[in-house]
Amino acid sequence: MNKKRLEYLVGRVRDKVKTNYTRFKYEGRHKGMVVPWIMQLEPTNVCNAKCTFCRRDEQGDSRGFMDFELFKQIIDATPFITQVHTQGYGEPLLHPRIADMVEYARKAGKRVIFYTNGSSLSNELAMDLLEAGLSQIRFSIDAIDAEEYEKQRPPLKFNRVLENIEMFQEYRDIGGYKTSTMVRMIKGGDIEAKRKFWEERVDSVAMSTIYYVPTQKDLQPPMREGEPIYCVTPYQQLAIDWRGDISYCCMSMYGTGIVSNVADLGEITEKNIIKLFNSGKMKAIRDGLLLGTYPARCEWCIKDVMWGKVQSLFGEVENG
Repeated sequence: MNKKRLEYLVGRVRDKVKTNYTRFKYEGRHKGMVVPWIMQLEPTNVCNAKCTFCRRDEQGDSRGFMDFELFKQIIDATPFITQVHTQGYGEPLLHPRIADMVEYARKAGKRVIFYTNGSSLSNELAMDLLEAGLSQIRFSIDAIDAEEYEKQRPPLKFNRVLENIEMFQEYRDIGGYKTSTMVRMIKGGDIEAKRKFWEERVDSVAMSTIYYVPTQKDLQPPMREGEPIYCVTPYQQLAIDWRGDISYCCMSMYGTGIVSNVADLGEITEKNIIKLFNSGKMKAIRDGLLLGTYPARCEWCIKDVMWGKVQSLFGEVENG
């Protein structure tokens, strides 16, 4: 095990201790309430790739960037959140203030990570993210050669992405920054060759099943009947898109998954967000999953999520 990987694992243990302490503290403050500890906060749903397996363009025509002031208000109102994923349905590096967002959340004591295709990672932005204290950057890349990669993720160029990843690693190592790096790939092809290739270039490699974003047509009717499902996400995760729409999980952003908007809170405060997280709509989602009546979106992800959790026990998939 290399030094960076060991440092990462030690840091994760430290983060989990902090998370458990914070959860205990705020669950005590908000007695009887469900208190999330992780937040998916989408900087933008704009993306510069047209990945063959992604259906994000079928989620509607509304595109934009989260206002930095809104971002700060949400961070300030969520002291109970210990981990922030600054990502959603877009490419986070396209937000002009992504480094400022990372820095602000880090100064608020939160672990900050995000997935990126890495194509927009300039030298200057790499240094800005490292200086901001980014906890982990996860590169979404599924190949080790240009032909396979560029078929999957047009119009991105493999060599450019590879150079950016290697540049980020070099800057990180020379500067002694604590940011850990990961490549997350979709399973397929010669997995062992791909794992070996990327393990020589980043701190860790994770595998995932195919990622499909269902269309609104796929989600009709909006509810399903089936076997009871236990999913921790509606208990642990607060998901907010670039417009301030709040959903019951990061996979349900947009469409039928929206339960409210931060503007509906009146004031964006700790008390109001906790109250919304425990609203009738959120409780209905949680109860419905346990009773076997759940949103159609869950049907598209629950098998992959549960399989991923089983794999993670054996170190094949890394979550969180």
